[in-house]
Amino acid sequence: MARASIRTWLPLDRWAQLIGGINPLHFNQLFLSNLPNCGSVWYQWEWQASDQVSREEIAQAIHSAEEMISTEVGYNLLPDWSKDVDLVPTKYMDPSMGISPPLSIGYRLKTIEIPTAYYIQGGVRAVASISLGAAVTTHDLDGDGWSETCRVSVTSSIDPNEIRLFFSGHSGSPEWEIRPISISGTSPNYVLEFKRWLMVKQTLLERMNTTPLDASDSASFETTVDVYRVYTDPSDQAELIYSRDIGGSWDMETGVLEGVDPRLGIVSYTPGTWDPTTETYLSTSIACRDPDRVKFNYLSGYRLNSSLHTMDPFWEKAVAYFSIAFLSRSVCDCSNISDFVDHWKEDLAMIVPSSVSYQLPYEMVKNPFGTARGALFAWQACHQNGRKITR
Repeated sequence: MARASIRTWLPLDRWAQLIGGINPLHFNQLFLSNLPNCGSVWYQWEWQASDQVSREEIAQAIHSAEEMISTEVGYNLLPDWSKDVDLVPTKYMDPSMGISPPLSIGYRLKTIEIPTAYYIQGGVRAVASISLGAAVTTHDLDGDGWSETCRVSVTSSIDPNEIRLFFSGHSGSPEWEIRPISISGTSPNYVLEFKRWLMVKQTLLERMNTTPLDASDSASFETTVDVYRVYTDPSDQAELIYSRDIGGSWDMETGVLEGVDPRLGIVSYTPGTWDPTTETYLSTSIACRDPDRVKFNYLSGYRLNSSLHTMDPFWEKAVAYFSIAFLSRSVCDCSNISDFVDHWKEDLAMIVPSSVSYQLPYEMVKNPFGTARGALFAWQACHQNGRKITR
């Protein structure tokens, strides 16, 4: 699988599919002698092929594009967890009480606006193993002579949204997740399906003397995967922090979140103690004043058809095209790929006498994303009706 040390919401293999249809075998450093091959393979690190962009550089570019788009529209482009988000609650006096408790006038819980919209649930990311070292079977469904489809059978009664695949031996760490996959079947019998080029043996990609890998050799691939449940642990949602006298320590108590307007990222908070037996929060007495700070843990982000796995294709294209603007080195030798990259990387504010020039309106010239064609595409995507959350 095309993976990197930094996790991106858009899988690298999906990026390769969007960027002019990069050969997925080549993108994962593979070749097949009995099938058409063109251009050169892609490598993990820039020092393995100094004249060509690496998968790590691509991941950095995707991450930069995702961060800038997410900041502009006000939410994660794919549901993700935020931890220890430190906020200062608004304080105001209730004249009838003469104090400032965490209640508004009318004795309703005060609300606070978290940094990202589309709030889903309070809590932290957690993993639990379903099947470690699960066997992978391969299938040649299209009859081209190479078994490109992998399947893993899973017996579990949990929500399929919470089932995820990882390379074995990495304890469900996010950067080792195998993506994209499809899940079919009904509880408790599921079949997880994905492409074989996502199973390249990762140790072979890290070698100093790395070379293209033979896709017809089974030694080029992993044979097992780890299946985990990835879910939100609701027992750790909020920490309410109160200051004491000068030089004193801080008082802290745990709390629970509730979505008031999830789309806008507005939540309420109140003290509460988690009961592991009932797996619910037990209410505790409300302090006579607001906390000075609160730390929140939560899951938030835009969901396409309630999926926690798949980014909206609208945002996939915006991220992919924008990411090209961050690439400083050339891609592979295939003309269709290099032409595609050059198109979206072209600076539309450029003026070259006797060659080429473009004329942009002033509001596009000052675009904070930049004036590359991909950057302008992403900026316009952010400002389509209904895409940006204004708060």
